Amino acid sequence: MTEEERTVSVQQVASRVGWGVLAAYLVIAFGVHHAFPFYIFDMYSMPAAESVAPLAVRDARGEVSEIRTHEGWRCATPTLPSFAATTAQCGTIQTVEARDKDDLNWIAWHSGNGGQPVEIIRRIWRIHDGAAVSRDCAIARCEVTR
Repeated sequence: MTEEERTVSVQQVASRVGWGVLAAYLVIAFGVHHAFPFYIFDMYSMPAAESVAPLAVRDARGEVSEIRTHEGWRCATPTLPSFAATTAQCGTIQTVEARDKDDLNWIAWHSGNGGQPVEIIRRIWRIHDGAAVSRDCAIARCEVTR
């Protein structure tokens, strides 16, 4: 075997190994789905949500603010309604579960004596005829100190 043949043979083996590694990666990525580093990034292939509905706080004056801007939480119910109950009450909505958990943890970790009445709401945003339209869906009554 000449030097040139040996070089071609090594290149062919390297090429086959490279294609084999790529094929194995793709099979594993689709099998495991969402485990780094085998991630297929399918969130970019999903259609955009028709609506989004983050949790928020509406005070007695009707002003809406983020849950994290308040402390001293005291709620009538020890836990907020489940997602299924909220969906039944507010209609079909798109939420970010991790964000909801963070907000609910904030309420639990910053509990207190309350004082000012507020409502925890879902502010439901939809695009209608090219314009953003929102409506509020109250899901719990609480009190906050600030």
